Amino acid sequence: MLRIHRTSGHIEVYDGNKLMEGIVHACRAVMTPIGAAENFAIEVEKKVSKSLKRHSAMTSRDLKRLTKNVLVGYHPDAAEVYAIEEEF
Repeated sequence: MLRIHRTSGHIEVYDGNKLMEGIVHACRAVMTPIGAAENFAIEVEKKVSKSLKRHSAMTSRDLKRLTKNVLVGYHPDAAEVYAIEEEF
């Protein structure tokens, strides 16, 4: 079970659905149709989850950076929005 260390000091369990919501929100902010945004979110979350399997803990900042790096391959504009949004 991966633990995410938030900048506030709070620790929470990784939630792939929460990550996908943040990705969809970033995609929608750059006018991506909802279906495409959801598809990007699913694909990005799969790749992020695969990368996370070798970790037991991670900072929210590192998770955001990893997610942005994966998302840029699908939607560069949404990746930039995702990187500057408040923590998901």
